[in-house]
Amino acid sequence: MKICLGVDIGTQGTKGVLVDKNLRVLDRCYFRHGTHTPRPGLFEHNPETVWWGSFVDVVGRLMHTVQPKSIQSIACSGLSPCLLPADESGLLSNAILYNDTRAKTEIEETKRIAEESGLKTRNPITTQSIVPKILWFKKHIKEKKEPIKFFTSTNYISYKLTGEYTLDRSQAALYEPLYDFENKKWNKQACDAFEIPEDWLPRLKAPWELAGTIAERPARECHLTPGIPVAVSTSDGIAEMISLGIGKQGRVTLIYGSTGAIGSSVSAAPSQSPLTVIPDPLTRDSFLLLAATATAGTLISWFKDNFTAVGVQGEGDQDFYRVMEEEANRIPAGSEGIVLLPYFCGARNPINDGQARGGIIGLTTYHTKWHIYRAILEGIAYSFMHNLEVLESEVGSISQIVVGGGGARSMLGVQIVSDVTGFEQILPSRSTGSEIGAAYLAGISVGLINNLEKFQEGILQGSNMIFPNPQNHHTYCQIYKTYRKFYEHVKGEMHLLAELQDK
Repeated sequence: MKICLGVDIGTQGTKGVLVDKNLRVLDRCYFRHGTHTPRPGLFEHNPETVWWGSFVDVVGRLMHTVQPKSIQSIACSGLSPCLLPADESGLLSNAILYNDTRAKTEIEETKRIAEESGLKTRNPITTQSIVPKILWFKKHIKEKKEPIKFFTSTNYISYKLTGEYTLDRSQAALYEPLYDFENKKWNKQACDAFEIPEDWLPRLKAPWELAGTIAERPARECHLTPGIPVAVSTSDGIAEMISLGIGKQGRVTLIYGSTGAIGSSVSAAPSQSPLTVIPDPLTRDSFLLLAATATAGTLISWFKDNFTAVGVQGEGDQDFYRVMEEEANRIPAGSEGIVLLPYFCGARNPINDGQARGGIIGLTTYHTKWHIYRAILEGIAYSFMHNLEVLESEVGSISQIVVGGGGARSMLGVQIVSDVTGFEQILPSRSTGSEIGAAYLAGISVGLINNLEKFQEGILQGSNMIFPNPQNHHTYCQIYKTYRKFYEHVKGEMHLLAELQDK
C-alpha cells in the first residue's frame, strides 16, 4: 500500500495521520503540548521539545502500524506566522508565536520605513506580521553571527528532515513588505530598506512542491526510511482549509481551532483590506482572502483551566466538555444580559489591534460561571460575524460555509455561530483537519493524489447541516450591535491598561 504521512504542529498539540491515495485515514494520533508565557503578551514554543520533539513522537507512534517503505511522502503543516532565528551555531531563542505582542513599537517602525521607502503592502502590518518580529529580534538579541535563518514551524521541520531552507509563498505573504506579490518573490528594495539580507530568507516554493528528501539521521530518529520526499507544506490554518475544499468558488471555510479562521478563494487580490490576502496554496493565479480571530478554542481552554475543576488534562476530557455543553445550553441566547469581547490575545482581523484586551459587561451576582462560558461562545461567534460581514463586502454573497476544526465537535458552539450569523453551516462527515491537508499536499508532491476537483466535491458527501434558529438569530442581531459598540467605547482604556501591563 502507498501511504502519505501528514503532521500538523498546533498551538496546543501535534496531530499526525496516515492516508492512502484516496485520503482514507489508516491511522492517526495526537500529542498534547502547550505554550510558554514568560510574561503577559509573550507566547513562545521551545522548537526542539515542542516542534521537533512532538513531530518525532507522533511519527514514531504512527510507524508502529505500517512498514516504513510504504511511506511515499511526508508533509508537516504548523502554527503560523512564527519567528525562530538561527545562525550557523544553532538556534538563538525560543520561537516567537503568531499571537505574541512584544513587537508593538516595531510595528510602527515597519510602517514608517515602508512609507519612507515607497513600499506598498496588501496586508495590514500587525502583531501577526513577521517583519516587526525580525526588527525586535535584531534589537534585543545580541552576539548574533551571520548568516542568519528565520524559521517558522513548518520550514523548521522540513529543514530538520532535509537540510533544505524553503518556505511556501502562502506564508511568505505574511513577511510583507519583504514579499513581492506581483512577482511572487522576495523584494530586494524592501530587504535593503529593512537591512535584512535576502540570503537570510528561505527559497520560495508552492506548498505542494518538494523541499527535498529525508536525510539518514532524521529518518533514523523518526523510524523512517532515508530518501522519502518531503513537501514544502504550509500553515496549519491553510492546511485545514485545504482539507475542507478551499479554492472552490463560492465556498467559505470556517475553522474552529485554538484561533478561528475564515477563508475564501478570490481571482484577484484586493490592494487594501482589513482582512489578509495570500497566494492560493493550490493554484498559481488566484488568492485566498482570510480572516482570523486571535482566540477561539484558546478561550475555552482558559475557562476550563481557571473556572472549573471538571476534567483533568488532555484532548479526551469528554466529561468536562459534556458538562459545559449541558450547563450552557440551559441558558438562553444572550447569556441573560452578558456580552464578552474575546480579545484576550489582542484582536486580529478585521480590527487588527494587538493592544485590544478581553472584556465582559453586564455581570450581576445572579450570573454563574456557566453564563460566562456561554458568553465566551457567543463572543467568539460575534467575532466570526464581524469578519463574515467584511468578507461578504469583499467577495459578494456567501453561498455555503463548510466548517472544521476541533471546536466543531461542540454542537452548542457551532449552533450559536449559525444563530448569530444567520448562515447555514456544512459539517463534513469525512475526516478533515490540518494533518489531512498536509497529507494531501504530500500526495500531490509525488503525484499520488492529483484530482483536486474530485477531492473538493467528495468533502460534502454525507455532510450534516446546521441551521440557524430564527428566534435566537433575532435576539443576537440586537446584542451584536452592543458587542460592536463595546470595543469602540473602551479601546482607549484597553490601550492604557496594555501599556501599564507592559511596564
